[in-house]
Amino acid sequence: MINIALIGAGQIGSRHLQGLKHINQSCNIQVMDINESALQIAQQRFDEVQSDGFIGTVSYLTTLSALEGDLDLAIIATSAKYRASIVHELLSKLKVKNIILEKVLFQSIEDYYTIETALTKFNINAFVNCPRRYFSDYQLIKKELLHSDNINMTVHGTNWRLASNGIHFIDLFQFITGESVKLNIDGLNPKIIDSKHEDLIEITGVLSGVSESKHCLSMTCVNGDNIPLLVEIYSNTKRFVIQESIKGAIKIQSESLNGYWEESAFAPIYQSQLTGTIVEDILQGNCKLAEYKDSMPIHIEFIAAVNNHLSMILNKKVSVCPIT
Repeated sequence: MINIALIGAGQIGSRHLQGLKHINQSCNIQVMDINESALQIAQQRFDEVQSDGFIGTVSYLTTLSALEGDLDLAIIATSAKYRASIVHELLSKLKVKNIILEKVLFQSIEDYYTIETALTKFNINAFVNCPRRYFSDYQLIKKELLHSDNINMTVHGTNWRLASNGIHFIDLFQFITGESVKLNIDGLNPKIIDSKHEDLIEITGVLSGVSESKHCLSMTCVNGDNIPLLVEIYSNTKRFVIQESIKGAIKIQSESLNGYWEESAFAPIYQSQLTGTIVEDILQGNCKLAEYKDSMPIHIEFIAAVNNHLSMILNKKVSVCPIT
């Protein structure tokens, strides 16, 4: 029987739990959160999912010390503020084979190195949950642009929370180009926006960057009326425009289409639909998520960029990035 721990049963954690119900193997799921109300909501959401194939047990716990047994997999879905300390505590108590970490990973750059050391010490396979790598449309784009020069990717929309979600698109850029990006904060607006989460912030403006091979990324977030998020990815010969929404679409233009646009539906895959597949892929050794060692550099680049931006606005050094 597969032994899984889900630590953090809030919004994203409860969706992971729903996804775990689709695992086609016998499993023991231990859900841990200090908030009993969050556990109750997570249990309700789990019970709402119809799955004839689920074989296993689910327990709901309020302390890490209550977790039992060697873990085949741990999913750490807490806020970024506490994630590093929870990983350290978990590894000090139990043997863990695999870990899925939510983004953004940590708020302090120092934590990235201490966690890297811990993962190496205990020989743990760690993955970062930026799930667009599992979207078939983005897999197609990666294939179509393989070996292309001058790949450009732009992200534009209103109120899509650049600080919280920017790492998703930096990861997508890395997935498609195979390269990390050096970020430029000159286009960000000199104003800090309160986040919907307590003690956290948001930013607006343009965060851009260039990779070693001169592939370019530009992410724009503005305040205003609700404009759907658009992702455009193009090279010298092919162009893809993706509207990410429930009724989204992907448009493709290439030389083979003689300049005409080909349009089809874009279907986002929600976490509640993905986690079971991701877990089974990890256990079979073919997970598509970024490994920690590959995601760590782009996270550090992103955290450092936001910290530098905040430091200029506040006129003091910011070393703990207040985002999650």
